[in-house]
Amino acid sequence: MEELRVPAEKLRLVYKPGEELSIDYHKSQATDTIVGQDRALQALEFGLNINSQGFNIYASGMPGTGKETAVKNFIDKIASHANISSDLCYVNNFKNPYQPHNLLLPAGQGSILAKDVKRLVEAARQEIPRAFESDEYMGQKENVSRQYNEKKQELFNQLNQKATESGFVIQSTPGGFLLVPQRDGKPLQEQDLQALSEDERKEIFNKKSKLEEELKSTIREVRNIDKKMAEEVEEMDRKVALFAVEHLFQELLEKFKDLPKVIDYLKEMQEEMMENIHLFREQKQQQQALPFPIPFDQGSIFKKYQVNVIVYNSDLQGAPVVMELNPTYNNIFGRIEKETQFGGLVTDFTMIRGGSLHEANGGFFVVKVEELLKNPFTWESLKRVIKSNQLEIEEPGDKLGFMATKSLRPEPVDLDVKIVIIGPPMLYYLLYNLDMEFRELFKVKADFDTVMARTEENINSYYGFLDSFCQKEGVNHLDNSATAKIVEYGSRLAEDQQRLSTQFSEIADIVREAC
Repeated sequence: MEELRVPAEKLRLVYKPGEELSIDYHKSQATDTIVGQDRALQALEFGLNINSQGFNIYASGMPGTGKETAVKNFIDKIASHANISSDLCYVNNFKNPYQPHNLLLPAGQGSILAKDVKRLVEAARQEIPRAFESDEYMGQKENVSRQYNEKKQELFNQLNQKATESGFVIQSTPGGFLLVPQRDGKPLQEQDLQALSEDERKEIFNKKSKLEEELKSTIREVRNIDKKMAEEVEEMDRKVALFAVEHLFQELLEKFKDLPKVIDYLKEMQEEMMENIHLFREQKQQQQALPFPIPFDQGSIFKKYQVNVIVYNSDLQGAPVVMELNPTYNNIFGRIEKETQFGGLVTDFTMIRGGSLHEANGGFFVVKVEELLKNPFTWESLKRVIKSNQLEIEEPGDKLGFMATKSLRPEPVDLDVKIVIIGPPMLYYLLYNLDMEFRELFKVKADFDTVMARTEENINSYYGFLDSFCQKEGVNHLDNSATAKIVEYGSRLAEDQQRLSTQFSEIADIVREAC
């Protein structure tokens, strides 16, 4: 059998810059783009620019192919030209505190609203007590009380006159009013009544029965007068308090007039303040009325008027790009914190905390599939969020029906985010074949290859990558002979003289070793 021999010089394709492909290393430009992944970048561009349901992206590739860097850099370029996302706040639902409302405001307006509301409440705590301490208010209240007291006194005088004419005197006791018979201006004792004849006692009893009915009627009228007085004083208090703070609310209503949901919230807060004027009038008395000294924060009773800013986007220059490195359930979907108070756990809307999906809303969310699948609840919850386009903050135990205690149910947020998951090809095919929802929710696959053709353009891109890498790492640049060896090493990794490896992590390690 004839032997086939390969000449030694054919076993390795030696590369000599300037001779083989006429490339000048010094004319190559440093580049941040990913080399040799045109097909993957086209898939990324397609998936990121289509807004239809389910066109999320799975970036598939072996480790070291630069897919994470490619995805991040590519998304950053697109996001820089997109609209800035809104701020997200949670506020108290005054009608149902267990279901806080969310507010979406233009970027930077969330913290402005929070500061404005805080200043409004602080001003109200000063203005309302001052308004009720004014001489004008005290005079009006005394005048109202005097008018109604005169009406009550007139009723009692009429009743006393009737009682006197009938031979009775009205006595006030802790248990109510008593009708006591009298003769010659002196109350009759029990023995005096027994000494009277049967007809006299019967006559006294009949008169007493009639007077008791009139007494009951008078008491009802007096209570109605007290009720009307209380209603008139309450309405007067409401007008006084409203006059004290109305101008504060008008300023904010004018400032946020283009945000209907914020306007509704401010109006509800104003109405709630008017229904709880005593909170502002009795701040000092509340502390003095405590039976024993305990730490007391007067501001805690006004927490319900705060604005909890979840996402603040004033520093963004475009749409948000969030890469979640630790995709636990709470880190992605947010949480509701609790604190101990007198031995129990309590919470309110100010303890709502957002997750990375809240930060990415209106932009792009990137996560590694391996880390995502390691954490309980996150994968199923992420699919549910994508299908519903709504992001809800809830306890993981609620999903399984394990939570028996009553907790908050914050209003869900409408979700508009492009999700990119990064992982190896094996997990892609496992999910595609075993999870029927996966293929409906991640319809775009960006496949990062491990090799590319050894062309003049790609070799020049290799030079650009090396130059950029040396600049970033602060290491010495390679000369022409060294870069030639790097190109040869790229073919060796690809195991093909006509191809180059795109596993740039290994190329980078060689450069570090050479330095």
